[in-house]
Amino acid sequence: MKMFYTPRRPSAQRRRSDPRWSGSPDRPAPDLEDNRGEKSVIPKTACSGCNGLFCAIDGPKHPYLTASAGCWARFGQSLALHYSDQRYWPAHQLLTDAYALQHSEGDDRRAIRSTHVHLAALFAQVCLEQPEARVVSLRRALSGFDYHKLPGAWPTPSASIADVDVSEPERHLATVATFARTVMTDWSEFQDLAEKLCKV
Repeated sequence: MKMFYTPRRPSAQRRRSDPRWSGSPDRPAPDLEDNRGEKSVIPKTACSGCNGLFCAIDGPKHPYLTASAGCWARFGQSLALHYSDQRYWPAHQLLTDAYALQHSEGDDRRAIRSTHVHLAALFAQVCLEQPEARVVSLRRALSGFDYHKLPGAWPTPSASIADVDVSEPERHLATVATFARTVMTDWSEFQDLAEKLCKV
């Protein structure tokens, strides 16, 4: 009688240290070996929300954020680290607001609200250096309003979550901070709106 089994998935620690599993942006996409012993590289595609290049996978997407399946999976990878290892947690608020702001373009009422809420929260952290408790409170207060779609052109992203390191805590925190500042710079045209929203 044949026995079938599923190989065990490597531990989180092993995945972070193994180039085949690591999501570090300075490593190429993993090589896959087919049953003929030939290697191929996972193709990549650009995310419409941030222009970052991610593995072209058929996976879940957010219901209204403009994130590709590969981009959304990369964000989920970071969130998993935040919730499973407290050393990564200090980056959680910054990364969430920067990522959501980049991917909130569209006519969906929820996306328009997301734009305003995360713009204000990101501005509060990057420019006003407000503490986490204040940012959480601000987000909650702003979520109770409806907003008009932003006038003018949507800012062109100059960074993506592909630039965020996930290999170890110190590098993760540093690259998240850089990513958040870059997103805020991209949105500098809307600074007056961000300041107004932060007064709620």
